[in-house]
Amino acid sequence: MSSSNVLIQSPAHTRCRVAIVDDHDDVRSAVSSLLRSYGYAIAEFDCAESLLAAGAQHTSHCVISDLQMPGMSGLELLEHLRRNGCAVPLIVLTAFPEPAVRQRAQQGGAAAFLSKPFQAGELMQCVALACAASDCTAS
Repeated sequence: MSSSNVLIQSPAHTRCRVAIVDDHDDVRSAVSSLLRSYGYAIAEFDCAESLLAAGAQHTSHCVISDLQMPGMSGLELLEHLRRNGCAVPLIVLTAFPEPAVRQRAQQGGAAAFLSKPFQAGELMQCVALACAASDCTAS
């Protein structure tokens, strides 16, 4: 993840809860630190199954998920959520941005599909839009 020249304002509605799902501790920690610095409440999970077991898809305004993880992938998580009526915005992160996978994510309703390394400002804009769509202020 690299820095960006884009100025992102802290959310006026800092009650937004973001779940981060990534099997790599360093990526999860870096994304968490970035989002916390903008006032977001963070829940971290090392796999999709942990997120689902905790029920965090129902208490989060946005989910950021790695694409490739052991067990359930980020796309499988997205498809599982949509099949079960959960419309929480999900942002997919991947180091392998294949066009067919991007298309599958978009067709599945992903809020965004970002390639690693991504710009911090790009992620923050996606999160802000996702949380606005979730209407954090109503929570």
